[in-house]
Amino acid sequence: MKVETFYNGRNSVLVRIENLADFFDTKSGSTSVAVNVQTLGEQLFIFANKNQATTADFSLKIEELSLTANQPIATMQANKIQWKTVDDGILLSKSHHKKHKKGSPSIVYLHE
Repeated sequence: MKVETFYNGRNSVLVRIENLADFFDTKSGSTSVAVNVQTLGEQLFIFANKNQATTADFSLKIEELSLTANQPIATMQANKIQWKTVDDGILLSKSHHKKHKKGSPSIVYLHE
């Protein structure tokens, strides 16, 4: 797994998470990894404030963006061309993530 952080303005950080696992890297053949981005964001804030902050001192807004980080993922998916193919059902079942109660992703599942 690779996690990159980028400064994105005052009180804003862009986090890019990439699953580097290969199908042949694991004995079970599974390359899915769960990442709790809420906890990751909280720990990044605490680290950036030299462990002087607690989760009660701040709130997070987590927004899942497109790969190019120029628009929300929901907007990108809504504007994306929907090609009709014979294996649509298989491809759609491999792409999913759970939503936080406020609509932002709290756990993202990364697949090969």
